[in-house]
Amino acid sequence: TCVVRQSSEDKAMGRLYLLRDVKKKYPEKIVSVMGCMVGVKDPVHLRKKLPFVDVFMAPSEPKPMVEFLKNRMDEAELLAYEEKSRQERDLVQDGDLILPTHEQGYLVSAHVPVVYG
Repeated sequence: TCVVRQSSEDKAMGRLYLLRDVKKKYPEKIVSVMGCMVGVKDPVHLRKKLPFVDVFMAPSEPKPMVEFLKNRMDEAELLAYEEKSRQERDLVQDGDLILPTHEQGYLVSAHVPVVYG
């Protein structure tokens, strides 16, 4: 698929299988797969292999995640979450945010497009 070689795809699948236990322990966590492995068609084969994955997204297409989140939250929760996220993002971008001690050292994740097609 795309620029992903088979060994990289195998490694990604291995890591995804590690998330299966995390999802069992913390069912509220959202597991998503995005990129070349998913492709631009409905990933039926991946849905069968990875039933614990909540959202599959084609490269640079966040709409499935947005729809998934909308379905999990009511309108007020969604608006409050969007506002809080925007404020935090502004603080990070302006360099005004220093993480609280209990959050320091944890990975920060974000949607970052690495390769375009």
